[in-house]
Amino acid sequence: MGGSNPDLLALRLGTFLRRSFAAGDGSLSEGRYVELGGQLALNPAYAQASLQLEFVPLAPLRLRLSYDVFAYQGRAGALLSFADPGASFGRRARDALDGEEVRAWGQRVLLQPTLRLRLGPLLLINETDLAAYLLPEGPYVLEQEYDTLLESDFDLLLANRARALYELWDGPGEATLLCGPQYEVVHARSASLTRQRVGGLLYFVPCERLGRLRRPRLYVWGGATLQDPSRAGEGFVVVGIGFDLSP
Repeated sequence: MGGSNPDLLALRLGTFLRRSFAAGDGSLSEGRYVELGGQLALNPAYAQASLQLEFVPLAPLRLRLSYDVFAYQGRAGALLSFADPGASFGRRARDALDGEEVRAWGQRVLLQPTLRLRLGPLLLINETDLAAYLLPEGPYVLEQEYDTLLESDFDLLLANRARALYELWDGPGEATLLCGPQYEVVHARSASLTRQRVGGLLYFVPCERLGRLRRPRLYVWGGATLQDPSRAGEGFVVVGIGFDLSP
């Protein structure tokens, strides 16, 4: 899998073993499976090794549990330290700390339950992330994936994303065009920091396969920051490009 954003270019390599279960009576039993695998992600800021278990006991519910180990490279803004959770950690503050990143190891356990409901062309999705972090340095460090400060040694993070997406185009295979509103809230417990954002999301898979690239996709999310200690009231745009590399 590949992806990009203005800060990082990432490469993900993984292998997964899936066992599917026979569908029973009713739509709730369709698409059930259990999957076990691992992956390695590399980007300029850190290397990430993950073990992952994913289970779909019923069609509307997906459960994912992962254990991640991070090797921070001491560059690209990874593992910057802040004196207290009230410190600004916006772009200017991070630029001022350029060169103060540290090389270190971190760990995370992440549970991700996802609820999905399809009503014709309307897709309703609610994703929750429950994460426990063990990070060095500090006393507070910048966690780049969720863009918030976490207390070093141990902290808990809760994130939730609610989407209502309308399918404008249903192409062959996995090709699709979806758009609609999304709301996100992220809360770091020990640092007592909360961010809320709302906006519009577009998700586009133009074809099922493009050469050796499977499911090439474009993700665009933009809107307004309702609550954030460093960016409240600011607009934002998130753009992602991804694909799965087939052998």
